[in-house]
Amino acid sequence: MGIFSGISEPLPPFSTEEAVEFAISSDILRKSKDIKTLKVRGKKMKKYISLNLILSIVLLAGTILTIFIIYKDIYTSLSIKFIIGYLIYLLLYGLFSIFLVVANTRKLNWIQIRKRIFTFIIWFISLSALNYLLSYFFKRSEMEVWDLGIPLGVSFGLAFFDLMSWKKKD
Repeated sequence: MGIFSGISEPLPPFSTEEAVEFAISSDILRKSKDIKTLKVRGKKMKKYISLNLILSIVLLAGTILTIFIIYKDIYTSLSIKFIIGYLIYLLLYGLFSIFLVVANTRKLNWIQIRKRIFTFIIWFISLSALNYLLSYFFKRSEMEVWDLGIPLGVSFGLAFFDLMSWKKKD
């Protein structure tokens, strides 16, 4: 007889609160000292995830509207104010993302930080070399310092993207 021989049908999917209640009522977390903390953390984490989701949706909607305004060449005082507000939002969102990366990096151990820095360096060198080769073959112009901005941003995003949210690693 297997472990699951008494189960006749699969369990329905749980919501977050139901899963926490099930884990508390069963023997899974009976030995844990932080059961109340687990409930609170689940609710706080849900709020932070929803905050990140709302900020990302606003960023996406703002980007689409800005592209539409620029593409259709709409030149009104409202469109100018919207684009200026969007640029301010981009600046604040960027600063918020940097804050999240720094705050979550402080929670990592040295080995994880070293792996991320190594990943960043490898991506940066690879993308910079690719950028140099493509510009050499297609543009026939010299490289400038500003040409390293895109490889720098993309490599930073690839190495540290998962740290731009409030989710906790256990």
